[in-house]
Amino acid sequence: MQVCKQAQRGVSVETLLKMHLLIRLLFVHKALAGFISKGCYSATPSIQLPQAVTLDSLTPETCSNKCLELPTQYSLINPVSCICTNTTTGIEVRNEAECTNKCVDSSPCGALERFSLYELQKQAEPQLSVARPSPTSTAASGVTLGDGDALNQQRVALYASLGAAAVIIVVVAVVLVKRRNKVKNTPTLPRLVGKPGGSFLIPGLLPETTNLVYSCCTEFEPTRGDEIKLSENDIVCVNRYEDGWAFGANLSTNEKGYFPLMVLVEKNLMKGDFKVPPRMGTISV
Repeated sequence: MQVCKQAQRGVSVETLLKMHLLIRLLFVHKALAGFISKGCYSATPSIQLPQAVTLDSLTPETCSNKCLELPTQYSLINPVSCICTNTTTGIEVRNEAECTNKCVDSSPCGALERFSLYELQKQAEPQLSVARPSPTSTAASGVTLGDGDALNQQRVALYASLGAAAVIIVVVAVVLVKRRNKVKNTPTLPRLVGKPGGSFLIPGLLPETTNLVYSCCTEFEPTRGDEIKLSENDIVCVNRYEDGWAFGANLSTNEKGYFPLMVLVEKNLMKGDFKVPPRMGTISV
């Protein structure tokens, strides 16, 4: 009978040790890269961006991990490229509405000639270490432990591992919920998506987009009753255009009317002073 009890006790300790090892294998791993979204940016024509890196799946997480291996401090991402850089010199902040394309994980992913900028933060590797006590004695105290005491210490180690695993699960859950809420709160309209073919509303200055949605780059004060006021960073939708003017809607103020297309051109692309062209074909009769 005593031999059977000892055998059962030995099996219990072995089972606990295996469970402890399994928990360590499941939850002790190297953390992925941390990254913080810094907004929507575009590169100035005079800057030469670094060469894009090649990835099988293009998401902020895979791009940031690749950039940390180089290592670099920032990652620039849009639907077709991942660029790693150590400086933000030469790139300009843009309206968030111009970077609402989504990567495969639903994270902000830039747009045509726009990049979502992420600041990289290398996370420390979590440590989960539980010392395995001697099954028979403790050298420091000189106290001899029986099989029952050793079994209790193994159980304590197991419970400590389970507690640490629970804490890790809670932290991961909180991070995922925050990320999901951030993605949910990201505006989905208006969207700036490039139109195939490379056509322009203004040759060489204002590329045509699929849904003709733009950020206003220059303020405009109306001089006619059918024109609308535009402020910098207002979002406008162009319905039709001719003679350098367009009829459309200011989505920021819910007003509709005429306005010059030049207010949609980035300031660094315009040569000389801004001049509003005369209205010809868009004059109401």
